[in-house]
Amino acid sequence: MEIISMRPKIFFALFVGLSCQPALAADFSCPEIKGNPLASVEVYDGPFSDNAILAPDTFKETKTNSSSTWGVAYVYEAGRQLNVICRYRDQKKTEEIRSISKLKGCELKTSTKTGSSFACK
Repeated sequence: MEIISMRPKIFFALFVGLSCQPALAADFSCPEIKGNPLASVEVYDGPFSDNAILAPDTFKETKTNSSSTWGVAYVYEAGRQLNVICRYRDQKKTEEIRSISKLKGCELKTSTKTGSSFACK
């Protein structure tokens, strides 16, 4: 009898544990490709076919670094989805990323020493 009464508790614990996972999966970034550094990104509000490319909300630059940020929570609040195209130096390689979880913001960092990186959370 004890085992049967424990099943709902175990199921609930598993459900709660698994439901926490999408928050971690929401983060994404442009993949690093050895020998082919990231050159630029395009952040889309909705499908790529709509061609709604978002400009960064902020841009900061120093002699050796720059940073661009996008606040994207409003895209999800409006019922749309964020999509990103990562473009690499050789211009033959691109990565299309379609977000499946809600994100708050994205950042493109560029450094003369370490190259560029792009990530969303």
